[in-house]
Amino acid sequence: TAANIRPLAGLIFFARIAMKIQRKTLFLFWAWMDLFFVLQFLWWNIAHRRLPFYDDLLAYLQLLHTYGSGAVWLYPLNVLLIISIPLSMILFFRQSRYALWLAWGQAPLRLVFMQPSLSLGLWLIQAAGVRHVAILAGFLLLSEGLKIASLWYCRGGIQGIKR
Repeated sequence: TAANIRPLAGLIFFARIAMKIQRKTLFLFWAWMDLFFVLQFLWWNIAHRRLPFYDDLLAYLQLLHTYGSGAVWLYPLNVLLIISIPLSMILFFRQSRYALWLAWGQAPLRLVFMQPSLSLGLWLIQAAGVRHVAILAGFLLLSEGLKIASLWYCRGGIQGIKR
C-alpha cells in the first residue's frame, strides 16, 4: 500500500553507510583516484609525444589569439588544477586535514575544466565508447557531488563517523 512506502528510506540507507565509512578509508580512496589521474595524465602525454606544460602553453597561445583576452585565465587556472592534483594525492595519502581544503578548492576548477575526481570512472566510461555530452556532464556533477559530500561528512568526525 501507499502508506508503507517510505520516500526517504533510500537516502537514510546511504546516510547510514556514509556514517560508517572511516575517514582514513575515504582519504585513501580519493588519494587513489588522484593517483590514477596523475598516471593517466603522464601516460597520455607520453603516448602523444608531448611535453605536458610546454605543449599546453603552445595550444593556449593559439587559443588566446582566437578568443582574445577572455581566455587569459584559462591556462594559469588549468596549470593550477593539474599541479594541485598530485599535491592533494599526497595530502590524502598522509591523512592531512589540509587535503579537505585543497579538495574543496579544486572542485570549481574540476567543474570548469571537466576533470572529475572519479577519474577511473571517467576512463571506464570513455573506454566503453560513451561520448554523449549529457552523460559525461552528469558523471562530472555526480563525481564532484560525491567527493564534496563525502568529505563534508568526514570533516571532523561528526555524526558518528570515525576519524
